[in-house]
Amino acid sequence: GKHAMRVLCGLVLAVVPSLGAVGSSVDAGGDVSARLVSKTSAWLEAAPALPEGLTVQLCLGNASCATELVPDSAVAAVGEEGFVVRTTCSGDGVVSIAVRGGSLRGTAYGAYDALDRLGVRFLHPLGPTVLSTSPLEAASDICELDLSEAPHWPLRVWHYHTQHPLELTEVLNGFNSTAGQTWDEMLDEVDLLLQWLVANRQNTLEWLLLYADEYKDFAASDLRQARLRSLTNMAHDYGLMAAAGVPLSLR
Repeated sequence: GKHAMRVLCGLVLAVVPSLGAVGSSVDAGGDVSARLVSKTSAWLEAAPALPEGLTVQLCLGNASCATELVPDSAVAAVGEEGFVVRTTCSGDGVVSIAVRGGSLRGTAYGAYDALDRLGVRFLHPLGPTVLSTSPLEAASDICELDLSEAPHWPLRVWHYHTQHPLELTEVLNGFNSTAGQTWDEMLDEVDLLLQWLVANRQNTLEWLLLYADEYKDFAASDLRQARLRSLTNMAHDYGLMAAAGVPLSLR
């Protein structure tokens, strides 16, 4: 074909509908991207209901409800990619989960750590799992958490080998799908991959940019560059780095 074929290799999207914690919300400071707020809000709504009728206030970054529980000194102690999660439960049944990182990336790691504890799991790059019942058995399992985490390895790169006909080969190269999907229609799967990377504490996505004489005009076109720029911006919205491999020759 003109470029890599689109192949879905046994993809299972295991999202189990649930009532969620009615009334739960996300509050975020100006240091948190709109994409991160939007996605964590959606997953929080989909998460299984908490025990004892608890609702969640997820506080991210420099939101006042986060800084009240996690001071700047605690954030400084974990470094740029580390994060701190602290919780408290009020008498009216609201558990406040404060997440602060040393950067947007650190805050994103902490946010997805919180989602994992609430029953939203990112075990497959394209297939998140929402548990049917909460992994928390009692309010005491979530109230008064105080944890911090920082990565050991400074570079944690996921290489997506676009020289093979993998699920995202086309969209990562700015192509429309040979199966009939437009480039824009495939972006949701890229977003899922980025969230999986965050949930698993990766910090870089790298892939190979393809080139062939048969589509050389598109390869260097403004349209392709704009699409690649959009992919890079999506990664940056989660605090991730994006890297492209450009081979000297594919012959």
